[in-house]
Amino acid sequence: MKSHASLHISKILLLLSVCATVLIINLSTGDIKSWSVITWIDIFGEGSTMGLMLILLAFIINSRPRGRVTNLLIIGLIGFFAATFQDVLDEIIELPAGYIFDDLIESVTAPVSVIILSYGLYLWNQEQVAINQRLQSKERFYREHSALDYVTDLYTALYMKKQIEREIIHYKNLQQPLSLMMLDIIDFDEFNRRYGDQDGDRLLAQVANILTMNIRNVDLACRFAGDRFIVLFPQTHLIDARIYADEILNALKNMAFKPDNASRSVFNECNISLVDHSAGSTAEELITALNTALEVNKQKQRFPTHKAA
Repeated sequence: MKSHASLHISKILLLLSVCATVLIINLSTGDIKSWSVITWIDIFGEGSTMGLMLILLAFIINSRPRGRVTNLLIIGLIGFFAATFQDVLDEIIELPAGYIFDDLIESVTAPVSVIILSYGLYLWNQEQVAINQRLQSKERFYREHSALDYVTDLYTALYMKKQIEREIIHYKNLQQPLSLMMLDIIDFDEFNRRYGDQDGDRLLAQVANILTMNIRNVDLACRFAGDRFIVLFPQTHLIDARIYADEILNALKNMAFKPDNASRSVFNECNISLVDHSAGSTAEELITALNTALEVNKQKQRFPTHKAA
C-alpha cells in the first residue's frame, strides 16, 4: 500500500516541535527528581498511553491523504500526546510551586484535543459510510482486507470462490440460479510491452471501475488473475446474464484510455465467457468451465471460420 507520510511532513515537524517545547520548558524551569521518589508504575502507565498515541499517529499519517478529517485527527492526537507527555514529565521533573504550565497542558490541552479528535472521528465515520456505499459492488456479506487486490481495488479470486460457494448452497437449498461471467482484455501483454506496466495497471484499474459501475448492487466483480476478471450474478438466469454482459461490453468498448506516452486514446476490446450453475457443482468446477469457455471464444476470434459463398 502506498504510504502518505510524505504528504504530512509539516504535521510531523509540528509533533516534534511540540515535544521539544514541552521538554525544554520543563527542563529549564524545574528540577529532576531523585530516583527514590519517582513512581515508576505511573511512568509506565502514562508512557504506555503516550506510546499508543504515537502508534495511532503513525497509522493515520501513513495511511490517510491530506484533508480536513486527517488534519482534525492528527491535531487532536498531537494535543492529547502533549498532555500525556507532560504527565510523564511530571513524574520525573519537579516544577516550581505555583507554576501553571503543566496544569494548562493537562487541564486545557487534553480536553480540547479530545473534542477535536472526537469531531474528527465523527467525520471519519461519515466518510466511511460513503465509502461503504461505493464498495457495495466490490464485496458481499463480509470484508476481508487480506484478499484485496491493490491494483484494481477489487477482491481476488479467493474471495470470489467463497462467494460462489455461498451461492451454490443457495441454489441447492432454495433453487436460486446463479450465473458467472469471465472477462479478459484482448492483447493486454502487447499493451504492456508498448506502453509499460504502469499504464497496464492503470488500465486494469479503469476496467475495474467500469465493471463496478455497470453491475447491480447484488452482483460482485473480482479480479481473477492478470487481466482476467470475474463477475458473479446471483439469482440470475443465463439469459439475463447475457444481457448484463452485453451492457458491460458496450461500456468497455466506449472506454477511452489515455496512456502517458501516447498522443491519442486507446480503445481496448475484451473477450468474455458465461456459465450458469449447471456447469459445475463447486466453485472450482464453475471457474474451470469459465476459463475453458473463454479460451474457446479467444480461439474463435483469433481463427474465425468463413462460410463458403
